[in-house]
Amino acid sequence: MNSQVIVFICLLIFTAIGTACAYHLLNQEWIAFHDGEKLFYAQHFSSAITAYEKALALGFKKPKIYERLGDAYTAEGKFAEAIHYYQDYLALDPDNPHMHFSLARVLSHIGDFEASTKEYKTAISLKKKKETQHETSSPSHKSE
Repeated sequence: MNSQVIVFICLLIFTAIGTACAYHLLNQEWIAFHDGEKLFYAQHFSSAITAYEKALALGFKKPKIYERLGDAYTAEGKFAEAIHYYQDYLALDPDNPHMHFSLARVLSHIGDFEASTKEYKTAISLKKKKETQHETSSPSHKSE
């Protein structure tokens, strides 16, 4: 192999390593979120909460993190914290029936049946609305 090819290969390797390192240094919030996801799916909820909260502190503000924090706190039996994060999610996406259902479930755990019923009704209403929108936007199927 000639020396130019060796230099070129070394340059490619150096560029790949540098890019990977730069990505990790520039996207710490994504790394913390990803760490939380691994821990969440391994059912290490307490550790997942720590990773997710680190991601939040680093600037990760996607709705999914609020859902995961709510779910993790629910799994840990910390319902007040779960309610807080489900409400944070709903502040970003108030028309998400799944989140209203999750919030309703936790509210029923703490015995707030009035608020729970309201959230269940909202979830059902939003789900029906989305199904109706889906049906009206789907192409009609004509029988032959």
